[in-house]
Amino acid sequence: MPLPKKPIQTRRLTNQQKADIGKYAAANPHKTETEIADWSKQFFNLQNAPHRTSIGRIIKRKEEFENLPIQDLAVGRVRTVTNPALESAVVNWINQMEYLKAPLSYEIIQEKAKQFAIALNLTKVPVFSNGWIQSFNKRNGLKQRLQHGESGDSRMEGIEERLAAIKERIAAIKERIAAYNLCDIYNMDETGLFYMMAPGKTIGSRQIEGAKKDKTRITIAFTCNADGSDRFVPMFIGHAEKPRCFQKKTGEELGFFYKSNKKAWMTSEFFDIFLHRLCNVNTSKI
Repeated sequence: MPLPKKPIQTRRLTNQQKADIGKYAAANPHKTETEIADWSKQFFNLQNAPHRTSIGRIIKRKEEFENLPIQDLAVGRVRTVTNPALESAVVNWINQMEYLKAPLSYEIIQEKAKQFAIALNLTKVPVFSNGWIQSFNKRNGLKQRLQHGESGDSRMEGIEERLAAIKERIAAIKERIAAYNLCDIYNMDETGLFYMMAPGKTIGSRQIEGAKKDKTRITIAFTCNADGSDRFVPMFIGHAEKPRCFQKKTGEELGFFYKSNKKAWMTSEFFDIFLHRLCNVNTSKI
């Protein structure tokens, strides 16, 4: 059974195709530029054969196309670098950050490039815009990648039974709260703010393994009633009783609801304090 024919190519030749033309010309020195153009049209299934003058330019530059980086082979032109020293410095720094498993963002790379430009005393400093970072990434094969690592194993056994039990419990709660007004139904939920944790995504040329993350946290408890008319003051739980930024004052003195313990976690004691404060505030409104 014959193989399906490749779709006709209507766009310009890629650098990989130009490299192939150069190799074909070197292997067939007796071929004319017109004959090589006809071969190119048939071999690459082009809509039109390249002009013989284009073939001549490709043959003269064949070594340039053969030595291009992999990321430039699929495009139709050679990406030029206006500041090779700056380009090399930024790429080497990114490689070092990959080795250290340090997460990078586009903004961090742009700021670092500005520092390198100053250190190199460039006469013509580029505008480190979004267009610059996009072109830089394309030239060097960089992409935004998710760091893998520290992913816990998910327990999938018995999940259907647990979901059924949760649905039954929710239905029972709905029956109990049906007799209350929405303004009298409150929900409190807590979340962890990992303010020292590095981002989970980075910019790199390859997939990067995840490193151990700093899980220093603040627990914050948010409370609101069902119709949104009463948003209770958040409760903060930190590690230190009087953090340095408090300047030897308590949370109450600074005007917010703050508690602390070694792990910055919610405890039954803290929850009891929270309930008494919620009840006292709401009672005073009556």
